Amino acid sequence: MGEMIANIAHQWRQPLSLISTASSGLKMQKEFKVLTDETFYTSVNSITNATQYLSQTIENFKNFFTPRLKKEYFNLDESIQKTLALVSSELKRKSIVIIENIDNIEISSYENDLIQVIINIINNAISALAKIAQTTVADDIEAAIETLNESTAIFAERRMDSSIKTALAGHSVNEI
Repeated sequence: MGEMIANIAHQWRQPLSLISTASSGLKMQKEFKVLTDETFYTSVNSITNATQYLSQTIENFKNFFTPRLKKEYFNLDESIQKTLALVSSELKRKSIVIIENIDNIEISSYENDLIQVIINIINNAISALAKIAQTTVADDIEAAIETLNESTAIFAERRMDSSIKTALAGHSVNEI
């Protein structure tokens, strides 16, 4: 539930920022008497689109939390699109791209339950990717270099011991 609210908040920030910027820009241009009809209509359209997006976001989350008591037929692709819309802000924030290769299949099941399962899978994948991201390429390279250094040192030490023993065979250190 907390993750869902965080997703809603994140999805709302950009449209709210756009609305604030557009309305402030309109006000300032009007005060300086430089507001053109084109700028006015472009800004108003942006504000309208952003508010429609916010309204649709509310509707998506409301539908997600509405319990379904019986199975319904629904399109799998549409359910996955709904799921991705619910978690899109988290995916964007983490720079994760979902590659979609979904057949257009109609199934009979509990759509919200399926969406919840897919959200859990995505969240688990995000967590796993975060753990992998903690180990940087530089760390991997350093570890490989360290292993190589240790192996090389052991090999060199053995080789040197053997060479020194061979060279010293029958001789004293002072003679060499």
